[in-house]
Amino acid sequence: MNVFVIGATGYVGTAVSEALKAAGHSVLGTARSQAAAQNLQAMGVEPVSADITNPSSLRDAAARSDATIYSVYYTSADVFEKESAALQTLVDTLAGTNKPFIFTSGAWIYGNTGDRSADEQTPVDPPALIAHRPKLEQIVLDGSARGIRSIVNRSADVYGRGVGLPAMWVQSALRSPVLP
Repeated sequence: MNVFVIGATGYVGTAVSEALKAAGHSVLGTARSQAAAQNLQAMGVEPVSADITNPSSLRDAAARSDATIYSVYYTSADVFEKESAALQTLVDTLAGTNKPFIFTSGAWIYGNTGDRSADEQTPVDPPALIAHRPKLEQIVLDGSARGIRSIVNRSADVYGRGVGLPAMWVQSALRSPVLP
């Protein structure tokens, strides 16, 4: 299978790309710089000069892939405008193909659930930092009505390789006897 990973040089995207390669898949990954392209090539990933801030740059790789995975965590004042334009371009490109389109979201979208477990039926109540995420998820899910196998993955805290929130908590504990 040929898989296009948008955000392939990011924390989640790198792990996804490596897992896909290890499973025998071909991977195309977005690269916004020559250094990123070289890193992808070293991983055995075909670099694609593309960026979500230029949605049309995503079309060709999405069209020629068997599946697309969006693993971007974009931060800027215009986050919703940039990400929604990129996602809508991908939905338009993939419409009618029945190809999988996986959007990496996160469990934080549920907000504070207290002692209640959250599942797919739990209403979302995201904190202000990610208040736009439900609308982004919906753009992807609306692709199902247009012939796309849309999937939203709401992973919990990701960690490993000495980074991520759990690593920050461990480092904090090692530096101070009192945890904030």
